[in-house]
Amino acid sequence: MLVAVLGGVLGALPLVSAGAETVAEVVSLAGSPLAEGADGSRSLAAKGIVTGGERIVTDGSSQVGLMMGDVYVQLDKSTSVTILRSETGAPSLEVTSGRVRLVDTSAAGDSAFVILTPDSRATGRGSDTEVAVSSSGTKLCEGEADLAVSRRD
Repeated sequence: MLVAVLGGVLGALPLVSAGAETVAEVVSLAGSPLAEGADGSRSLAAKGIVTGGERIVTDGSSQVGLMMGDVYVQLDKSTSVTILRSETGAPSLEVTSGRVRLVDTSAAGDSAFVILTPDSRATGRGSDTEVAVSSSGTKLCEGEADLAVSRRD
């Protein structure tokens, strides 16, 4: 199930893994969220970093807030997200389960982002977007963002 396709259409933003490049900073956390990468798992810490391609996992009692440039990313409890950047440098999140909120903190409120889920791809600009992925499908909620959503092959 795919919900909410509103706003303008943005060009496709190709994704690239950022390898060992720092793509986010941990600005808030509760519980013990993990970062999983090629070298294994590690606990996240306040003011720690997330590198491109790492999967962030929160359990039923963990949450984490990340800053990716001007975009604040809140991962709710029981969430799994791989953190990437597009070729243009836009925050790119591959959400496999759970709930994520993106808030553009820039003065202009027009930072670009990409959200991938098992069944969809959304590109957008704007100040507030939420995505939830569960066994029943994907739900995208556009607050003040312009989203372009397509099926993912």
